[in-house]
Amino acid sequence: MSAGLISGNENTVRFTLDPRTKLALVATVCTIMISGRVGGIMTVIHPVLALVPFALLLLSGRVKAAVSYLLAYAAAYSMISFVMPVTSGMISILIGATAGIIYRMMPSLITGYFVVSTTKVSEFNAAMERMHISNKITIPMSVMFRFFPTIKEESAAIKDAMHMRGINSFYEAGVQLVDMVYLRKPL
Repeated sequence: MSAGLISGNENTVRFTLDPRTKLALVATVCTIMISGRVGGIMTVIHPVLALVPFALLLLSGRVKAAVSYLLAYAAAYSMISFVMPVTSGMISILIGATAGIIYRMMPSLITGYFVVSTTKVSEFNAAMERMHISNKITIPMSVMFRFFPTIKEESAAIKDAMHMRGINSFYEAGVQLVDMVYLRKPL
């Protein structure tokens, strides 16, 4: 099988989309999911569109992220559909606000996660060049694609360094920092 939507040998199957398609997908999911309309046909479109990031995560091999997303989205959908109609007052407001934010924002965030985690910077730059997008837009977006993985790597390095010093949490790190600064205790 040559280059296409799904390619690979007998052992590995790799799902790939063009970066331009991924960006269009993010724009579509964000626009529809965050739009103000709730009733009517949107009661069907929202859940169906929310399954798109789930399917993309599954196809790209990110099963744990896909299942976590699906469980969180299903919980929010259930709260809105079944719990909110039988509650009232402050509890209804809290449930509605929390579940509503998850219900509307999570598909967009997960689609963005899919795009950032599956797109190489070089692929993205090549796609932007094919679209004749100015470097004033391409370069900051390329930096963004590299920013999140760098933050993840740095966070892991900090966690490892803290573990080597016997610090198990950021709270302990804060206490030790306060001791060092205010009490002049060495680490």
